[in-house]
Amino acid sequence: MNMLKDRAQSHVNLVFNFIAQQENRINRIVAENGAQIAAASKRDGAAMKAIAVVATIFLPLTFVSVWIFSVS
Repeated sequence: MNMLKDRAQSHVNLVFNFIAQQENRINRIVAENGAQIAAASKRDGAAMKAIAVVATIFLPLTFVSVWIFSVS
C-alpha cells in the first residue's frame, strides 16, 4: 500500500512539474511579446512627439496667415 502511495505521489509530482514547465514557457512568450510591444510603443511615442512639434509650429502660423489674408 505504501508503494502505491509513493507511486501516486511520484505521478502527482511529475504532472506538477510538467505544468510548471508549461507555465514557464507561456510566461517567457508573454515577456517576449511585452518587450516587442514596449519597443513599438517607444517608436510610436517618438513619432507622436514629432507630429506635436510640427503642429505646434505650423498651427499658429496658419491662424495668423488666415487672419492676415481675411483682413486685406
